Amino acid sequence: VSIEGDTRINVKLKSDSETELNAQGPVITESEATQLMEQMSLLMDNDIVILSGNKPPSLPEDFYQNMIEKVVSRKANFVIDTTGPELLNALVHKPLLVKPNHHELADLFDTTFESVEAIIPYGKKLIALGAQHALVSMAGDGALFFTGKKVYQATVPKGIVKNSVGAGDSMIAGFIGA
Repeated sequence: VSIEGDTRINVKLKSDSETELNAQGPVITESEATQLMEQMSLLMDNDIVILSGNKPPSLPEDFYQNMIEKVVSRKANFVIDTTGPELLNALVHKPLLVKPNHHELADLFDTTFESVEAIIPYGKKLIALGAQHALVSMAGDGALFFTGKKVYQATVPKGIVKNSVGAGDSMIAGFIGA
């Protein structure tokens, strides 16, 4: 679905540390939103819809929920990579995968993590609340993968990070591809 507005532009500043400046996103008209929802009617039971990022402010508060309900009604699967209430509200619909980073997971459950081990109960909670799988990315500490009652930890090779743009998106793509 094409939109009239410009897509958002995000800036990453590199120095000793990385700083992100993320724009809000385009204004989506009611007509454009309706077109997208109509596209959801074409989904089939083997399709996977990836809902990623924050909902543009011009869309209704329940837009992600409405999309998820449409996906589920078509017996398709969905992945959700967002934060806060939208992520929490999606869990009841049994997403194929959720992918918060460790900061987003801590914010979701109003806590902080001092170690990788401290993250594990909260990743398990995502599964208990409905997610089929959860990937919690932890930057230089790797990632945790939760599936059923099992938890796997992946480490990352040591080196110099040149650019972290798209790292989480690549994790989702790898999961879906596999």
